[in-house]
Amino acid sequence: MSGRLISFEGLDGVGKTTIVRALVKSLEDEGQKVTLVEEFLTEFLDGYLHGLLERDPYLRLAAEGQDTTLAQTLLLAAAHAFKYETIIKSAMTSGGLVLVDRFTDSLIAYQVPLLVESGLSKDAAIMWVDNCVSLLPQPSLTIYLIDDRARMRARRRARGDDADRESELFLSRVEQIYSYRLNSHRHRMVEYHLAGNLQEDITNLALMLRRDDFST
Repeated sequence: MSGRLISFEGLDGVGKTTIVRALVKSLEDEGQKVTLVEEFLTEFLDGYLHGLLERDPYLRLAAEGQDTTLAQTLLLAAAHAFKYETIIKSAMTSGGLVLVDRFTDSLIAYQVPLLVESGLSKDAAIMWVDNCVSLLPQPSLTIYLIDDRARMRARRRARGDDADRESELFLSRVEQIYSYRLNSHRHRMVEYHLAGNLQEDITNLALMLRRDDFST
């Protein structure tokens, strides 16, 4: 495969989708070949999951009190596999950049805390989710976006997400898993602290993508 797979990660409310879409437009304006893979596709499984998540951000698949975390994780892993098989694989074969708005790192970061709550150890949960997506390619570069917490909370409130203590606690656990991933995957994962100015951030991120060496 001749293309480069680059994923963007970050906590809910970091502004990731806005950043990625603007970056793709900037790169295309420069004449680069870029394929954007949105976090949620409208086709088939991913669109179905998006509908479920809009109704219930925690994707409870059964009656209250019934733990469906394993099934939920497998559904989300299937959505990533669907993206790979229908978009990413052919885009990488044809060359250019393939920019993904969240990929398998987000599955691990968001599902591991839920699996731990359901009774698995953190190490066992990470290993299990890793195995679920082991046949999918790892990105050559994963950029983890970080922003001011107050701005992130404001964005989540603006789109109607829960801003209670429970949801904030859950996101702190997600952040811990992302930190674990960053430490254990330094060969491909880097942090980028947003400047708060979209054009400045797009310029900086475009420079990162042009580098042969992704180390910070």
